[in-house]
Amino acid sequence: MDLPTILTLRATSRRAMYAIAAMLRATLEQSCELYVPHAPSFLIALDHLHAFIGGNVAASFLIRQLPARTAPLEIFVSSEGWAAMVAELVQVQGAGMGHIAQAEDDYVENWLERHAIESATPFWTSSGGPIMLYESYTSDPLAPIACRPSSVEIAYINPIYFGTGYPSLTLERRGLVADTRDSSEAMDVVEKWEGWGVDVRFAAKEWKRYQRFKCAATLGLCPFQLRSFSDDASMRCRMIPTAAEPLNTTVQWRLAARKCGVECGGLDGQGAVARDVERFLDA
Repeated sequence: MDLPTILTLRATSRRAMYAIAAMLRATLEQSCELYVPHAPSFLIALDHLHAFIGGNVAASFLIRQLPARTAPLEIFVSSEGWAAMVAELVQVQGAGMGHIAQAEDDYVENWLERHAIESATPFWTSSGGPIMLYESYTSDPLAPIACRPSSVEIAYINPIYFGTGYPSLTLERRGLVADTRDSSEAMDVVEKWEGWGVDVRFAAKEWKRYQRFKCAATLGLCPFQLRSFSDDASMRCRMIPTAAEPLNTTVQWRLAARKCGVECGGLDGQGAVARDVERFLDA
């Protein structure tokens, strides 16, 4: 059952809402078990520290499949929660800890700072899957998630919240390439997702269904337009809508510096985002 169908079903009754929440929690726990031996404890830590899983694992959750065995578990946490998450991974999950790469030491590539990351640390556990812990450059752990190399990876999940900036593409196993250092890196992104059954391209107009639009900003799909996790084109959900306040975040991003066509309107104050995406919102 795909995610839009699941979200429609859970709106039918309170009993359905709780049943769907339990199913989604079980799915998330199953994914985490590929990486950590004590998944319930890890999920509790995510909740308490307001941390999120992003990237490949979050995208896999949304498209309803287990992540590829080579995909890392990418954890995003604020600087305030970083030490506590390290303690969870090392002391509770028994993880080994690798070298901490810090933004202030990244003189050449400047990769960490460009991706809103203060530090990046690899971990490994007996469960086998690789783990990367990213400390956000800001107080909001969603900031680095907005800087991922494709729209597919601009997705997040924890035991309370889940969502994506590009539901109309992601839920159809499609995506857009973000800014990369060069064309070869961009093609690596395309080929990686192709291997996982996701069609990633450079502009929405490369799909026939979007060719009638002068600018994809009317759908929230122009790479150059300013986006946020709380705008009308994003999907933002709570596991149990009645049990938590809506996610509070002020993170904004542009997917890429390129426009989506000659008549592109994806500039600040232009290219209004569509208003007909209520199916992606929860109560």
